[in-house]
This record gives sequence, C-alpha cells and structure tokens, in this order.
Amino acid sequence: MSDHTEDAVERFLASHEANLTVRSREADAWEILVPAYAKQAIAVGLRRSRWGLRADTFFMRRPMEQADLVYELVLRRCARAHLWKFYVTDDGDLALRAEMPPTSINEEELGRLFGTLISIVEDTYLQAVGLGFASVMALQVEAGGPGIDAVPPWAK
Repeated sequence: MSDHTEDAVERFLASHEANLTVRSREADAWEILVPAYAKQAIAVGLRRSRWGLRADTFFMRRPMEQADLVYELVLRRCARAHLWKFYVTDDGDLALRAEMPPTSINEEELGRLFGTLISIVEDTYLQAVGLGFASVMALQVEAGGPGIDAVPPWAK
C-alpha cells in the first residue's frame, strides 16, 4: 500500500488535534480517542491493510435483557450509518467496523467517517444500554445513582 493512506490519516489527525487524542501510532495502525457525550470517549483503532483502511470500535457489552430489541435497534441504525456497520463479537458484545477503499481515503472522507461514528454512538448508545440493561439501570437509580437519562458526572 502506498504512503497515501498514512499521509491522509496523519494530515487529518494533525488538523483535528484539538478534538482527537492519538493514544498510539505504530506501523500501519493508530489508536484514537474521539470525544463523545454519552460514552465520554470512543476508542477507535485504525488499521491499514491491502484493501484500504479498517476502523473498529467497541460499542457495548452483550445485552443482559431485551437483546432482540437491542439488535433490532442497531440493525435499523445500520441503514443510516455510512461506512459503519454493527457486528457481534465472539463474546456477544456489540462493536462497529468501517472499511474504506484506498481510493476514498482523504481528509474529507476521514472527517465523514469520524463524524458519522459520533452520530451513531450519540443517537444509539443510551437507548441500547437502556434496553439491554434496564434492570441494572433501575437498581442504580434506586441506589441513588444518576440513571440513563441523567447528565453523566463527567459532563457536569
């Protein structure tokens, strides 16, 4: 693969260094923290491959209840997710993956990739956690915790 991908990623990261945190850089790989309200931060792994660029991020643990509703929610969300697609890991957790072909890797498309990710997480995460962990969240509220609808402690 040419250095085009690496150059495009590095230019994008440099132009967004005020908002993105690069946790590590290795040959053909970057680990990036993206700010988000619902999850505080989204950890994204970018990997260069012979097919282009792959981005992966963890979404949430395996739902403890109402899994069918959680899976329906994320499957419906895939229809508006640009390059991102939800998938289930071997442990049953939910994650997101995007693949960009080499010809589409540029700063504008990387911006769209990260912007879409933030939109997906912000639009879907709280509802998915509320469905998949309703009993746990109810116990948290009963014990005096913030619950799913309250402002998270880090956002106050």
